[in-house]
Amino acid sequence: MSGPVRIQKTFTMALNQGLHLRPAGFFVQTANLFKSRIEVSKGADKTANGKSILSFLTLEAATGSQVTVTTEGPDAKQAMGALERLFEHWRKDATEECPVCKGEEPFRPF
Repeated sequence: MSGPVRIQKTFTMALNQGLHLRPAGFFVQTANLFKSRIEVSKGADKTANGKSILSFLTLEAATGSQVTVTTEGPDAKQAMGALERLFEHWRKDATEECPVCKGEEPFRPF
């Protein structure tokens, strides 16, 4: 019998204004759809609970900074897939002009 699944991936923050309240909210809402533990770190000294907006914002992830996301638990693979799609969305639409970033449309992680 194997233990819980643990996945770790590093992403580049592509948002023009870096991590701020609205995209952090999308991340936390997405993370809270899953049972797995989700942790986000920036560098060796900053780690945040990916399911807490206040904790997540303390990372102060500026544009171009590297963040590492770790998912661990029964649905870790699905959680990482959804969070990966969010980072991909931010990479493609790294502007406040996108309807999701402006809050005009919901982000759909699936």
